[in-house]
Amino acid sequence: MSEDSPTDVEPVVSHGKDAPATKKPRTVIVARNTVWNLTAKGVDFAGNLAASILVARAYGVEGFGQFSFVVAFATLFSMGMDWGLDHIFVREISRRPGDGRLELGNVLGLKFLFLIGLIPIVIIGNQALGMTKGVRTAVYLGIIGIMIFRTGFTRIAEGVFLARDAMSRKALITVIYQVLRLVGVVLVLQSGGGLILLFVALLMTDLFQAIFVGIWVHKRLVPVSLKFNRIQVGFFFAQALPLAISLFCNGTLFQQDILILRHLTDDTQVGLFSSGYRIVMGMVTFITPAFAVLLPEFSRKAVTSNSDVSVLGGKIAQLFLAAVIPGVVLLALIAKPLMVLLYGQPFAVAAPVLQILAAVVFLRSLEFMFDMGLISVNKAWWVFIASFSSLVVNVVLNFLWIPKWGFMGAVYAKLAAEIVVFGLAFMLFQFAVRGSLLPRWILRPLAASVVFIAVMYFAQRLGAFPAYVIGLGAYLVTFSVVARNDLLDLIHIGRSS
Repeated sequence: MSEDSPTDVEPVVSHGKDAPATKKPRTVIVARNTVWNLTAKGVDFAGNLAASILVARAYGVEGFGQFSFVVAFATLFSMGMDWGLDHIFVREISRRPGDGRLELGNVLGLKFLFLIGLIPIVIIGNQALGMTKGVRTAVYLGIIGIMIFRTGFTRIAEGVFLARDAMSRKALITVIYQVLRLVGVVLVLQSGGGLILLFVALLMTDLFQAIFVGIWVHKRLVPVSLKFNRIQVGFFFAQALPLAISLFCNGTLFQQDILILRHLTDDTQVGLFSSGYRIVMGMVTFITPAFAVLLPEFSRKAVTSNSDVSVLGGKIAQLFLAAVIPGVVLLALIAKPLMVLLYGQPFAVAAPVLQILAAVVFLRSLEFMFDMGLISVNKAWWVFIASFSSLVVNVVLNFLWIPKWGFMGAVYAKLAAEIVVFGLAFMLFQFAVRGSLLPRWILRPLAASVVFIAVMYFAQRLGAFPAYVIGLGAYLVTFSVVARNDLLDLIHIGRSS
């Protein structure tokens, strides 16, 4: 039986009380992991968005700008501690026999060695910002929560859940975490607390989550041990090095707009940009786990043939594009009323942020899938090429366009950078897996999209939403025709599973 057959099964070895111990089709396991991961990220997205809305309404545009700046600064430095180790950790414990104890200990130890090295850099950077004492204190609190508890413990535990097919546990813990986090935010804002008290509440929920997942992983999946193997530490360091650089580039790419905006303008411009940008990046964070669960599958297929990675990636990318394009168009149409509904009338002027950056949802999500494919075929350095090129474009354009157009200059720069990173990642992925530079999986959704936009254009006299509905119908019919065989394959896989 062929490897790609939907009825192929492989034994899933139990590595703990929560790990599956029966034979299941990999299609079922991947689908289940995807659903649970999307559930967890959906809860994260909803919780983070709700918290942002509450903060924006309570503190106003300027206060929301300060809040966004603190989060951006803390998140940027957390990339140095992450070092890209999480992806390598998942890849290795998916391939290797054993309980994963040694791999977990090596990765955990490396992360905290990086933390020690980052501490003086964080202190110097925070003091050099010229911010008020309250904002500097909030930065330290944010760094402790995001770097130590979230990056140091929680993300490693999430890697264990993914590699051991226990994503339902991640979803449950995420729900508990977001409920507690939202309760803390509400209590602080209702009591009239400022930025420092708000980040104290966020810090406590990050601490709770880290302790919870740490105990669960240790007791039920992989025993936590701080035993190191010098050769293995060197292996993880070397394997993660290109990802570390890429992750820093990507992290800087996500956060530098806010930092440069604050440097060149003020908190109000930061607040306006952050309002729409946080929605878009929240959606990306929600969607990308659907591709994150592919890393173990890509890694297994790459052992046999890189072309198998191309086939699997192409099918998933085509279906993703077909599903997300109508949503992106709808998001652009409702951007202004949505911004007013969520954040209030002062944020209406930020609607173009959401309208223009809506395209980033599918650009960034597919770029993430290409990254997973490159990692699986041992081309992690190629991930760096795309992310670094995009970062350079974004930073240069920000310094050129923000002085001219304020927060909209950051929007234009971000879109240009995302197009660059998508294009490079796509070409490198296709080259690595020996695929075509014009694959059918990208041409079919694009052809249907052209019909979608054309029909909307000719029907615009009927109104924006009637035109959208008519265009959507034409889009679905067109895609059903051009991708008929792939849709039939999908139905067959679903029935066989």
